[in-house]
Amino acid sequence: MERRKLATLYRAKSDESYKAARLCLEQKLFRASCNRSWYSTMQIITAGVYQELNLTPQSKEYNFSHMSQCRIYRELCRAARMRSYEDLATLIAQALERRNDADYGIDTALTEEMAKRSLSTADQIRQVVYKIVGPAWQ
Repeated sequence: MERRKLATLYRAKSDESYKAARLCLEQKLFRASCNRSWYSTMQIITAGVYQELNLTPQSKEYNFSHMSQCRIYRELCRAARMRSYEDLATLIAQALERRNDADYGIDTALTEEMAKRSLSTADQIRQVVYKIVGPAWQ
């Protein structure tokens, strides 16, 4: 599939996941909100990479690994000469931890505050990627 079409597809997925994360938070479904926030973050990074970089996933799928998100987000910022946003990669790693707790944790209680942080991270990363891609998505 052509890279720009993949970028459009992953941007739409991110938009949907972000809306779902917000709705889940409103309904006090904190695990689901953390999960959907993570996927919104991962999908917008993937969209940005397909739009702006010539990276390809190591797997045969179109998805980049969960563990690679911080690294490829930083590469996206560097390529766009937006290094001031690289520090947000720390938040990405924390959002992944909350997503893992949400999906696989047995003893972990996810709070409203945790869900809000995950949603905030998704929002911040989405804003940066939209700044990087800019007019290409308008």
